Amino acid sequence: MKKAIVITGTEDSKKLRNYIRFFDGLPVEFVHHSRIPSFEGFDALFLIGGDDIEPSLYGEENLFPDITQLESERDRVELSAIEHFERQGLPVFGICRGIQIINVYFGGTLWQDIPEQLGTTRHKYSSGEKRDVFHEVIIRAENPVFPVGQRLKVNSFHHQSVKGPGRNLTVFAYADDGIVEGLIHREKPILAIQWHPERLPGGWPAREGIRKFIERILS
Repeated sequence: MKKAIVITGTEDSKKLRNYIRFFDGLPVEFVHHSRIPSFEGFDALFLIGGDDIEPSLYGEENLFPDITQLESERDRVELSAIEHFERQGLPVFGICRGIQIINVYFGGTLWQDIPEQLGTTRHKYSSGEKRDVFHEVIIRAENPVFPVGQRLKVNSFHHQSVKGPGRNLTVFAYADDGIVEGLIHREKPILAIQWHPERLPGGWPAREGIRKFIERILS
């Protein structure tokens, strides 16, 4: 069986507990971005949730410095990781921040604040509540996880998202308000989603489909 590295922004197992449960039984290793000596020995890269990406990486100024929380060093490490795995043709999978950094790596852009720039508040509570909001996504393009036309109930906790898709990336899923929820590379084994399957109840298609997809990656 193959082995994946999961790059994290924290070493607090309590904060990672949902991911730990979601990946339970799979050959994955959680490694803080500051403690990675090498990517050798891993067969897949998983990029998970976290804070915001440095806007200069996609050619913009920080438009909302009062609300933006950056992880610049993590950006650098994750971009290097994507380059390593992409060049070798190895699988790369992203969740939430993961879809955003993958998009930036391929030259794509991000909405820096969805409520301010697009006027939709359906992806994170504006009151600052730290719990997920729920909405539907629709599958619009071919992908190895969900059939085209399927509607899924998913969860969100983010204020940034994909704006312009990067090179060779296809949007395969959209939220019901038009926000990008899934990207797939046209030629390489790279797929990412905006929602959080690790926090969905067992049995939900948006969770189980991703879990089975990951199992196939690592089989």
